[in-house]
Amino acid sequence: MAGAAVAADDVRIAEVEWTREAQGVVTSLAQLEQQVLARPVASGQPIGLSVLRAPQAVGQGEPVRVVGRGNGFSISAEGIALASASAGQTVRVRTEAGKILTGTARSGRLVEVQF
Repeated sequence: MAGAAVAADDVRIAEVEWTREAQGVVTSLAQLEQQVLARPVASGQPIGLSVLRAPQAVGQGEPVRVVGRGNGFSISAEGIALASASAGQTVRVRTEAGKILTGTARSGRLVEVQF
């Protein structure tokens, strides 16, 4: 199912034809860590690397905590994410004051902004 994490119990090791997958297929369980399916995979089908993605850390329209960091200081505020993003991706946020900031999404609905 799309958006679902793949556990070790969900897979089996088998010899498969993987040349049809441009990015290759999963060859070790370590490649599945902290990843979810971007689209459904049928039972018995190889898991292509192209169907894996990092889980969403921030959803569009969700309230987020914005943490700004600079040389020797840190501030925080509330805001609304203007797009969805996985951890480590850039995302724009509208603060309560109406300002639009760009920062890095982190897990737990946190957005880091560097000053």
